[in-house]
Amino acid sequence: IGDRPVLLVATAREEDLAGVPQLRRFVEEMSHAVGRLERISLGPLSRAHTLALWHVLVRGKASEVDAASERVWQASEGNPLVVVEVARAVEAGGLASLGGPAVLPPRVRELITARLECLSENAQRVLAAAAVSGRESPLDLLRHVTGLGEAVVIEALDELIRLRVLHADGDVFAFTHERVRDVAYGRMLAAHRRSLHRAVAEAIEALDREHLDGVADRLAHHYARAEHTPKAVEYLVRFAEEAARRYALEDAVRAFGEAMELAGRLPRDEQDLRLLDLSLRLAFALSVLGRFREILDLLLPQKVRLEAVGAPLMLSGPYHCRLALTYSYLGEQGEAARHAAEALVAAQGSGDTATAGKAHYTLALSNHALGKLRQGVEHGKAAVEALEQTGERYWVGLAYWVLGMNQAVLGEFEAALRAVTLAERVGASIDDARVRALGVSTRGWLHALRGDIDEAAMACTEGLEIARDPISVSAALRRLGMAHLEAGDARSAAAKLEEWLQRLRGLGVQLGLPQGLASLGEAHLACGNPVRARDLAEESLRAASADALGAGCACRLLGLIARAEGRLDDAESQLAQ
Repeated sequence: IGDRPVLLVATAREEDLAGVPQLRRFVEEMSHAVGRLERISLGPLSRAHTLALWHVLVRGKASEVDAASERVWQASEGNPLVVVEVARAVEAGGLASLGGPAVLPPRVRELITARLECLSENAQRVLAAAAVSGRESPLDLLRHVTGLGEAVVIEALDELIRLRVLHADGDVFAFTHERVRDVAYGRMLAAHRRSLHRAVAEAIEALDREHLDGVADRLAHHYARAEHTPKAVEYLVRFAEEAARRYALEDAVRAFGEAMELAGRLPRDEQDLRLLDLSLRLAFALSVLGRFREILDLLLPQKVRLEAVGAPLMLSGPYHCRLALTYSYLGEQGEAARHAAEALVAAQGSGDTATAGKAHYTLALSNHALGKLRQGVEHGKAAVEALEQTGERYWVGLAYWVLGMNQAVLGEFEAALRAVTLAERVGASIDDARVRALGVSTRGWLHALRGDIDEAAMACTEGLEIARDPISVSAALRRLGMAHLEAGDARSAAAKLEEWLQRLRGLGVQLGLPQGLASLGEAHLACGNPVRARDLAEESLRAASADALGAGCACRLLGLIARAEGRLDDAESQLAQ
């Protein structure tokens, strides 16, 4: 064949060439000989090509093959060898053999393990630290965790990069494939992993000590894996509190739940008080989400723990205060008043000014629903006075808001405007969307009651735009609907109030429901739909069993319906009632 052209095709991994100097020199020399060698670098397959290969290799029900596609993509990240080996595993054991999303065939695991076992001792140490740290690891972190000098770490990193275990982006190093990290992590002894997780956590604390809130979730993860429960709970709480401040409320709920699960592993003498505290923190996040029934399911069983451990008044007061507020939103004002009174007793006994202020806030809210507006104003003023002595500006804003709500229904518009404007300013000063939205939308409603229609529309619309949690969104919708009603735009009022009603039903909230139903009924009456208006009036009346203000609004609507139908005696009777 000497006079015939010959094409030789060979494959080799870059990382394999690094370990065979003769072959590497040969490839380099041939690369310099023009026309003698063409090198083609093969990167990972695209997602589309990965799934196309998977469908070619695997036979089975199309729906089952499709359902497994995402797991195959996650496992392979475009590596065709992994796809082929997964297909072989499926051929032997069926699609059920895939298991979870991180499926990795034994042969692929063995190949990766063999590569990792060839590493130098220092590279093994850096690899272990990187595997525990996560997919990406900064140079400073690896140096702290390994205890090696910077030059030694850099040399080890050069080896890991050359062998395609890691790749670099500046001074941050990442695994070339998540499955490589899985194998590196899984081959360590459990005790070694725990030790490294603690070392990683301590390194993060040292390197990010000025910004711990921003890395609290990572610290919680590492301390939990290190089985250092107190620190894991501490950082889960920090992460949850920060998430709640950003209104990432589902993240906050998840983190508080994880913290409670971990707290169950604490020594018995620490466990009960910690679980009580965490329950109250979780209840706050659930409250902002409007998940009030869940709060009762969470807190009522804690009463046994509260009594068993002889919980201090500093926990007893907040416990009863949270229950009082929850019952108030659920429309059970009698229970709300009872728990608020217990909260006040506990707060006074412990000198807890903040809890006393929150209990007065709850009583102001409850008395507003009951139509006891003078008492509502007094409790609102007491809440403001107490809370202004604390650093809890969020609650100061709510206290001004509830004070203004009671004053508004009494017709004390100037005082009410001052109060809700202060609530709005407090919300802006602490960058809290909920407090600000409640203040702005209530200010809009007050402008509507005074006939300042343009200002009312702007403020109520702004309040809806600011609102970020379910409770303040529904409150803003209701205020905007009522402002439209005062402006004579019944159709817009009905649309906004219907949306409000749908949201409120989803939450199961009763506070404000009777009054809102009556406003919606009045809008439908103005739109020429008396049948829908009557249904809403009757529902409002049923919902207002312990809500004097709501009952009055329902009777007023029934009187308006009777007047529209020419039944003047009935109208007079309902309006008098």
